[in-house]
Amino acid sequence: MAPTKKPKVRNDDHTRNSDALVALGKFLREKAYCFTTVTPATHARVVAHKGSSPAPDLEGIFGWSQAFQPDRFADVAHMLGQAGELRLEGDLARSGVRFSTLGEHIFVHSAYPTDAPDSVFFGPDTYRFARVIKKFLTDGKPSPTRIIDLGCGTGAGGIYAASLISEDRPELVLVDINEKALRYAAVNCALNGAQQTTTLILSDLLSSVEGQADLIISNPPYLIDAAARAYRHGGEKGFDLSLRTPTKASIA
Repeated sequence: MAPTKKPKVRNDDHTRNSDALVALGKFLREKAYCFTTVTPATHARVVAHKGSSPAPDLEGIFGWSQAFQPDRFADVAHMLGQAGELRLEGDLARSGVRFSTLGEHIFVHSAYPTDAPDSVFFGPDTYRFARVIKKFLTDGKPSPTRIIDLGCGTGAGGIYAASLISEDRPELVLVDINEKALRYAAVNCALNGAQQTTTLILSDLLSSVEGQADLIISNPPYLIDAAARAYRHGGEKGFDLSLRTPTKASIA
């Protein structure tokens, strides 16, 4: 297995923020936090039904992105502040991140609504992607030794794929053009035991990726998004991004 490289998008501030998010994720895991993320449309209906009352629990804060009383959830407010993800709204506060669970895994991603151009999305597509990955890797095929997750977002696909390999963990390469996605992916690697075998690469598709791989997975943007948000926008025709994926002789 090739030596694991350090992530290319880390600096001291990012490292501190990432460490705080890792601590927050571990805190949620200790509290048996569990949340299955629904579609944005369903989320909007649920939030409208809940009204403007402050979040009553951790699921409200980190799943439904409700405002909460920082005095009531002092530990949470402190960790969010350390991570740079605490949003103050008068006497209330709101988390700038969400946490979703997939089996025994937990993943940090952007809070609802994901309006910012660099939002990092996790949703129903992620669960479907995981089911496809599981079916592929448990179908009697040889276990891959190097997996590339192209346009990785939270890193959920690659991290989940690597966790399904019963032999030694494969080398995992998480690739995205979005720096925030790679920061969150680094946190998710730490939370899910994939930190030591993962390389994170800031790259437009495969342009900065070197070496060979025997499995490449991707759940790429495939919509036409007026706001051109990285996780949704596939170009002028929606599928343009998929069509221009480069073929490199160095990628098996």
